[in-house]
Amino acid sequence: MLHGIVNPYSMELQDITVKVTGTTPGTDEPEEPTPTPHHGGGGGKTGGASLASGNVNIYSSGASANGKVSVSKTNPSKGENVTVTVTPDEGYTLSLLNVTDKNGNKIKVTRNDDGTYSFVKPSDDVTITPEFKKIDGDKKWRFKDVPQTAWYYDAVKEAFDNGRMSGMSEEIFNPETDITRGMFAYAIYNREGLPETKAKNTFTDVKKDSYYETAIAWATDIGIVSGYDDKHYGPDDPITREQMVTILWRYAKFKDYDVSVGEDTNILDFTDAVDISEWAVSAVQWTVGDGIIKGFEDVTIRPQNNASRAQMAVILNKIAGLF
Repeated sequence: MLHGIVNPYSMELQDITVKVTGTTPGTDEPEEPTPTPHHGGGGGKTGGASLASGNVNIYSSGASANGKVSVSKTNPSKGENVTVTVTPDEGYTLSLLNVTDKNGNKIKVTRNDDGTYSFVKPSDDVTITPEFKKIDGDKKWRFKDVPQTAWYYDAVKEAFDNGRMSGMSEEIFNPETDITRGMFAYAIYNREGLPETKAKNTFTDVKKDSYYETAIAWATDIGIVSGYDDKHYGPDDPITREQMVTILWRYAKFKDYDVSVGEDTNILDFTDAVDISEWAVSAVQWTVGDGIIKGFEDVTIRPQNNASRAQMAVILNKIAGLF
């Protein structure tokens, strides 16, 4: 456990799909069920039998799904938005939600503020496949500096309960503390399961055997992060909001996630849009367009402000289930 970030739990991939089928060619449009008689939305398959509710068929096989799924529309037309509600069983959480067309191509999914997911129905059949993971049953809320009245309480609690972040100590989370460039690189590396890498650190200011040395080497090698120059990374410097979303944007592309929504996202309404560095514009457009970050009540985006641990909790929650 390092610097308020914990190692990911082992995922339990469930062989469960939700198939949405239109009634006529060209009609079609998202969060997430189990093999024993289960509480999936719309119908289910048990012991080889298929039960249909309208035009939404839920198929399940293999081990318990550890959750249920329901959709807002059973016969959506092409171009319609479909909302998917996922309710994990007690002790489990959603770790990934895949939505694909009949050819296996991924369909863009958006996580909504209320915890549901949505997507636009294409012309063909759609398959929804959730993945669930077990939550550490010993986790108890203990952070004295995260009161229930704080705007970040729900975000911090979700990140902690689902093993995405941990406290700085047993009772302290430090929600307002700045995230460093080394810490965020490690968070992404940790999310990937601490993969082995042959990449070597080339930055003179990244200390040998530091907790973030391998993370920065790995992230640099695959093009997720870059230094100020060839020799300086600034691992202990606070990370700005635009730096954070740029790393996230590169990471999403590394995961083959569709970031094209940014191409049509207008960020000029933010009164401080002029403060966004040119190299960060596409990343800011994507994260705003995908609902991963929002502006502040004063219609600013504050790209040069340092990012806090509370803000990182929000972001890690937002991308959970998307990629």
